[in-house]
Amino acid sequence: MPRTSKVISLSVPPDVAELFERIAKSKHQGKSGLFREMLTAYQRSGWLERYRRLQVYGAHKSRDVRAFSEVEIDKLVFRGR
Repeated sequence: MPRTSKVISLSVPPDVAELFERIAKSKHQGKSGLFREMLTAYQRSGWLERYRRLQVYGAHKSRDVRAFSEVEIDKLVFRGR
């Protein structure tokens, strides 16, 4: 039966390795599980950053066309579709 996971190797400074192991132990979690959790958090942070940039873009655009209420913004958005 083929493996359902892949082994990877990382090199980190000893203090980072010790910290990683301490965190995994304190969470009662294996290092693989902690690594997966960290990757998920990293992906989420990227999504949140893109969302924040989109909010800023939308705020600037709404000010440019002087649309300040939710109703005015909805009209603009749906008119463009």
